[in-house]
Amino acid sequence: LCEENTFSGPGSDSCSECPAGKVSVAGSTSVDDCIPDTNQPVIEEDTSQILPAQSFSPSNSWTPECGSCNNVECTIKQDLVNSENGIAVRSIVKRKEYQSIIFYDEEGDELGTFKLSKTGIHLTSCIACVTPPSLKGKCIKDVPTLWVVSITDGIIRIRIYGEVVYEHRLKGECLERFTKAKRFAFADMPPEASFSFLPDEMETGGKIASTGCA
Repeated sequence: LCEENTFSGPGSDSCSECPAGKVSVAGSTSVDDCIPDTNQPVIEEDTSQILPAQSFSPSNSWTPECGSCNNVECTIKQDLVNSENGIAVRSIVKRKEYQSIIFYDEEGDELGTFKLSKTGIHLTSCIACVTPPSLKGKCIKDVPTLWVVSITDGIIRIRIYGEVVYEHRLKGECLERFTKAKRFAFADMPPEASFSFLPDEMETGGKIASTGCA
């Protein structure tokens, strides 16, 4: 039985995603069952805090030449546990390819990695779950999605177009570890991905530039 927004062909045991901008109910057996998504929101982004020179491409800024993710000068400094804005990324969220955000403490020591795809959500040693339908349904195939991850007050939240589609309260050792998060960097990001740099609460490492590694 195929999930929502997918379909199977005649005699096929596999499921395919509906074309971009179309959706289907669970159990669909033909591409003809995919219909236009009339609930797809119109994206009106608030770019008042984002200057053109401060729009970064993760795939350009985090490279082996820049020390990848093991150099504190290649991180973004942000008080993540107290930030209501979190980390806003625009990218195509795919079924089998994870996109990663690595969290660090103030000194640049790695705390763990957050990973997201249409298949699963992971946070090192703390979260390993199947991506909920509320999130998958908003990530249309081949269409960039604006998604935001935050750990405000020890709660991992994922928002898409402002709507909370996933929430998990950290406890015990996980809470103690990730409430130390003061820096982040990206890994495994697609070429078209970008993220919103907020000058009021973020500070770039010395080796990061909007056009790539400085």
